Amino acid sequence: MKSLVTGASGLVGSCVVEMLAKEHGEKSVIAAVGPVLSHSEKARIASFRQRGIEVMPNALLHKQVFQGPVPQFSTLFHLAAYVATERNSDDVHVNDVGTSNLLLRLRPALERA
Repeated sequence: MKSLVTGASGLVGSCVVEMLAKEHGEKSVIAAVGPVLSHSEKARIASFRQRGIEVMPNALLHKQVFQGPVPQFSTLFHLAAYVATERNSDDVHVNDVGTSNLLLRLRPALERA
């Protein structure tokens, strides 16, 4: 079993990554991370890499989402979100357009599952 966790550098996503790695091993999880904004996100990503957890950059607002091929996974935890919805920012579209882009990009893998 391999899990793909979007929003892995965020508070909830990082807890899920940690739980999965502890329960199933570091190689059982792919930490999908978007553009890093905060010091705490950078620290979480550095910790994942140091422990051998695969970190995969993504850009949910781009149609391709991932730079390379779609990773192999059996379970998806889609936790990426823009939570400061009261701010006037185009980043809020990670919540709707980003989710749509992700599901369209992962569609072949999801159909096989």
